[in-house]
Amino acid sequence: MSGQKNDREFTRVPINIRVELSYDGKTITSNNCQDVSMNGVYVISEDKFKENSSCDVTLLVSKDEKTSEEIKAQGHIERVTENGMAIKFLGIEMESYDKLYELIVFNSTSSEQMEKEFQEHVGLKKRNENDK
Repeated sequence: MSGQKNDREFTRVPINIRVELSYDGKTITSNNCQDVSMNGVYVISEDKFKENSSCDVTLLVSKDEKTSEEIKAQGHIERVTENGMAIKFLGIEMESYDKLYELIVFNSTSSEQMEKEFQEHVGLKKRNENDK
């Protein structure tokens, strides 16, 4: 794997948090996600939504034993596998964006790399040269 070019806009950060997915009146809750990035999340679950479906995504980040913080986004099921679903974030409110950013930087092995990726983007979109 080393030496291969990484074409991802944002680095995936391995993390285990609770995720709730809602679509068409149905909710899937997973206590296990494989990784998260500013672009999306991979949720490990036996229950699955159909590929190419839209869904609401809530990441539940434990602050302590009794409280958790919610990160809410609109998502799209990009890929369904035997183990779970890859979900791309289509939209996220500013407050949730800031919380997601903090979660990723805090759990990253390279906060400098994360900072560089964030500076190259406007929200979830790649920054154009004209935006600088």
